[in-house]
Amino acid sequence: MYSNTPDPSDFSRYENMVLPAGWGHVVCIKRNTNRPYCARRYSHTDQNGIPRNIELGYFSTRGEAIYTLVKFRERTAQQVRNYKLTFAEVFDIWYSDAKTRYSPSTLACYRHNFRQCECLHHRPYRSITAQDMQRIISRENSGTNQRRMVNLLTKLDITADSLDIIEKRNTDFLNSMKLKEIIPTQRRIPFSDSEVYRLLEHSGDPGVAMVLFLLYTGLRSGEVCELRKENVDLDHMFLTGGKKTPAGCGRIIPIHPRIAEFVRTRVASGRSVYLFGGPHGGKPDRKKLEEDFKSTCGRYCDLPHIPHECRHSFQTRLDMMQADRIAVDLLMGHKSANRMDSIYSHRSLDDLRKVISKLW
Repeated sequence: MYSNTPDPSDFSRYENMVLPAGWGHVVCIKRNTNRPYCARRYSHTDQNGIPRNIELGYFSTRGEAIYTLVKFRERTAQQVRNYKLTFAEVFDIWYSDAKTRYSPSTLACYRHNFRQCECLHHRPYRSITAQDMQRIISRENSGTNQRRMVNLLTKLDITADSLDIIEKRNTDFLNSMKLKEIIPTQRRIPFSDSEVYRLLEHSGDPGVAMVLFLLYTGLRSGEVCELRKENVDLDHMFLTGGKKTPAGCGRIIPIHPRIAEFVRTRVASGRSVYLFGGPHGGKPDRKKLEEDFKSTCGRYCDLPHIPHECRHSFQTRLDMMQADRIAVDLLMGHKSANRMDSIYSHRSLDDLRKVISKLW
């Protein structure tokens, strides 16, 4: 017996129940059968004016048949309530579950995209069309924002479908070819070896030291701003950091000898709990970090760069050096393509050090 099916003894309290008008009725079939009780419910009136019923099933006891009618009524009432749910209410239902599965930064992106759909917030979700969604998406100028918006709307469609609010998912009808034309492919340019060696020659410059830190750790700029001094182990020369995805959170990254002195200096400097916080404490400003990064690259590099290109350079270099793929995924915070590798393959700190040593 399924777990959601009550014990047969529970049906006894429904035996003498009188059903209210409109809830249906139970009839006893006059023939020799193990399930003589039929639960019926009004369906419609045909063209001759004769009412027609639907049969919900045959049961061994009257109590079981009445129980089925009661549960059918409750389900129908719940469906009616779900039909009235607005876009904002469906988002709240999805978000309550998403909070346990996504990082704070990812949730912040979803909330931002939700605010961009303000014109839909108070509309019943059932009344929203694919054209309404397409207009919201087309308003976004950034290709990245368009992809994020499609991602959010798809998740809300799945939630609405699970609640029986909609009969079809509108996101299946979005003009995907048009989206591909609108969304530009942003090209990332890894640092060349000559640029990295030029930066190493000027490693005494604090701005250069920060660029090298990103190149030798593969951290995102947002992850660097979140990095605390307590997450740096100078005795064993590794740091623990990362966010955004479950695979990326709390990953262990050995500290390369070329940036070891810079890291020691940062741990000892200032009163901030953050590794790159200001002298008076407080969390570092990501925007200022990125501006300083671009300014530094403008002085020492052949081409302009952005902080995220350090991650591209980190992985590109390790790929060129034919480094252990599983260890690289662990350092980058990526989920291994092979599920067996992600579950059963492990790497020690020494294994990660060997991979880090293959950098410039």
